[in-house]
Amino acid sequence: MIAGPYAGFVISEERYNQDFGELESKVDYGFNLGVGFNIQNFFTELNIQQGFATLIELEETQSSDGFKPRNTIIQLSVGYRFN
Repeated sequence: MIAGPYAGFVISEERYNQDFGELESKVDYGFNLGVGFNIQNFFTELNIQQGFATLIELEETQSSDGFKPRNTIIQLSVGYRFN
């Protein structure tokens, strides 16, 4: 079982010619929850991270309905542990 907070920081604002809106916060924080299994030296983990910080500011439109973009990550790891 994996659980706990996480924090992240913006290091670069390079956007590669894409405009996602103005950066509202350079700090991201949230919660991480996951589960992992070990079979001899092999392992697999499934993690879900949910951010709580609003990172970018979007233009308010009728269809946005107060939407606040936040980080959501689903991660699957499979690996081998060397002794």
